[in-house]
Amino acid sequence: MAALRGLSRLLPAAPGSVPARSMAASAAHEGGGARLWKTLSFVVALPAVGVCMLNCYLKAQHEHERPEFIRYAHLRIRSKVRFPALF
Repeated sequence: MAALRGLSRLLPAAPGSVPARSMAASAAHEGGGARLWKTLSFVVALPAVGVCMLNCYLKAQHEHERPEFIRYAHLRIRSKVRFPALF
């Protein structure tokens, strides 16, 4: 990896190219990114949380009957180890 870095320094830069450090530095000082994420938080995230809360509330309003219990043989515990009662 270090050899590739050294090799890339020897190659001439493309005309009109800007080094990566200066691009990153200028992008950090623009301030548009913070405004974008703040706007997305209020426009997308908060309404999505509200819709999810409404969905949970409406689903909780319906009472569901539990199906009749069926004792299946293949679901019983087959361990011979007995655990002591905790109570």
